[in-house]
Amino acid sequence: MAVMSSWKLLLFDPRDDGLSDFNAPRSRRRSEAVLIAFDLMHQGTDLRETPLIYRKQKLTRLLDTAELGIQFNDHLTENGEGVFQLACRMGLEGIVSKQIDAPYQSGSSKTWLKSKTPASAAALRESLQDWTR
Repeated sequence: MAVMSSWKLLLFDPRDDGLSDFNAPRSRRRSEAVLIAFDLMHQGTDLRETPLIYRKQKLTRLLDTAELGIQFNDHLTENGEGVFQLACRMGLEGIVSKQIDAPYQSGSSKTWLKSKTPASAAALRESLQDWTR
């Protein structure tokens, strides 16, 4: 059965505090890779028009039965501001907020918002990027 999911590869420094290392792909340090799945767009049929919560439930069941080293990215349903503040204190890249009943859309949309923490490596790199080229 064909499956198409949305995921992110995170790299961790095994000597570090367990947080993902945003700059690891640019360094030559040894890193451990973890594949994090957070959405399912196709599992035998096209799921993109179904609500996010339905797709995440199907993804959970799929990963529970799979013998793969893929981790499910769970979600929270409240206190997004508190989660963002915690992400800032932890030095994480940021958080993604999605409307739980929305269909899948690639790229930015009104149903999901990526909030980058101001002091993160991603925000710093973007601020230093020459956008005139």
